[in-house]
Amino acid sequence: MQTSVKYLEDFEDTVMREVRFSHLRQRTELMAAEYAKEYLLSMGYRIVEDYRSVPRPFDMVVSKGGGLFTVEVKGRWIPRERWGDRYGEFISFTANEIDWASKFPSNHIVCIVYMSEGGLHEVSCTTFEEFQRRWVLETVRGIEYKYNARIKSPE
Repeated sequence: MQTSVKYLEDFEDTVMREVRFSHLRQRTELMAAEYAKEYLLSMGYRIVEDYRSVPRPFDMVVSKGGGLFTVEVKGRWIPRERWGDRYGEFISFTANEIDWASKFPSNHIVCIVYMSEGGLHEVSCTTFEEFQRRWVLETVRGIEYKYNARIKSPE
């Protein structure tokens, strides 16, 4: 009987850890979207479809100079003590996101948002065409395909 009690405690701990992680992930995602939106507006883009966390291969739609662009926002929370190492972090994409971006590389914008305590943040937005020149995509196999992107080393 004691084994089942231990199992339940492990289960409850695991569930609560996942709940805390999902709350942090959601907060990070929403903050990243706000920072990306501010950045894009400051660069002269107009928001056509605001950020929505729904199943589609992009997060927002913007326009500039008569052109329409889809936007994928990727947010990374970096502890302040590791801020200097933020470019060593990988960014994950779903196969659906990469498929979409690959079809429209000059009309799809990838915004990478690094964030830390005290409002410290950095936003970098480029077309997927430019993103592919700066980052290396690595296929990760699992239940579903995923891609990790690492910034290229200077040559």
